[in-house]
Amino acid sequence: MEPEPCSHCPLWTNNNTQEKNILLLKNLEGITRPLRFKENQLLFTEDEPCNEVIVLRKGRVKLFYQDTGGKELIVNIAGPGDILGIASFQNQKYYINGQALNDGEACGFSRQDLRSLLANYPELALCFLEHCEDLLLRSHLAIRKVGLLRAQTRLASTIFELAKSAGKLNQEGIVIEMPVTSSMLAALSGVTAETAARIIAKWKKEGVLVLKRKKLILPNLNFFQEHLKKEGFIL
Repeated sequence: MEPEPCSHCPLWTNNNTQEKNILLLKNLEGITRPLRFKENQLLFTEDEPCNEVIVLRKGRVKLFYQDTGGKELIVNIAGPGDILGIASFQNQKYYINGQALNDGEACGFSRQDLRSLLANYPELALCFLEHCEDLLLRSHLAIRKVGLLRAQTRLASTIFELAKSAGKLNQEGIVIEMPVTSSMLAALSGVTAETAARIIAKWKKEGVLVLKRKKLILPNLNFFQEHLKKEGFIL
């Protein structure tokens, strides 16, 4: 199967930059290395040499740290349009692990090729700058969430953010098609697994959340939205 052209890439379609320089797109397609990955595939590991930048097109990737005992600290769930491997710009190593949560596609760019294009095409540089700005904002919100919010509000915030970034509306409600677990939600929210399990069990009983093997269903997203508003959380 032939990869989709660069004009369809979420890096463009998710971005506020509307201009799509035809020559730029041709140059991008000329240096792109199409990547396909399977569910649970480890894409890169911490301290592994980072030689290329990866732009996700389809699928979700779990970004996490892992201690020597195998315990995971999940930092983020990357999705279409997200950029991985920015460390390669300074010829560094990956600072985190990346594992596919489902089947997906991506594009790989060597450091040298991408540096050259960024220097010559400001619209592409703007896309990367806005992505970095978004990463910084996410980091600040994560620190605020862990430092200032109660456990229940942290979980509600994580679920609401997942719904916004990965949810799709159908007859069941908002459906997030990836293997979400209570331990994953706990790690993303900065709460203990035991606390998360207790709160999630309560929400299941109230019918506002359904956890299945490979998807999270939110029959009533307004429940989480209203909870966050009451807690003064900026949506």
